[in-house]
Amino acid sequence: MGFLADKCVFSTYSINNLNESHPFQCGVEDLDSFFLKDAFLHQKALLCKNYCFVLADNPQQIVVSFTLSNDSTKKVPNARKKKVEKNIPHEKHYSSYPAVMIGRLG
Repeated sequence: MGFLADKCVFSTYSINNLNESHPFQCGVEDLDSFFLKDAFLHQKALLCKNYCFVLADNPQQIVVSFTLSNDSTKKVPNARKKKVEKNIPHEKHYSSYPAVMIGRLG
């Protein structure tokens, strides 16, 4: 399948992960700093939920870290909007629809 599916395990990214793992570093200073300090503050403030993939044979090695947040789509192109709305009763059409946003990815 792929590297993440074959060699990694999905997990929530928490203080425990950080304390039990090698420091997460992706080479982008802003992201490294965010996942070292700010990610937990954002999660505590309910702005996002933090996740990661660790190596299956070495759980101390974080391979990928990312955040997910609730979001919405406000403008949908007409062609796509018709596909989205075709199975939704007319009285239930909204000006925006729920979505999930990848906030930070390292």
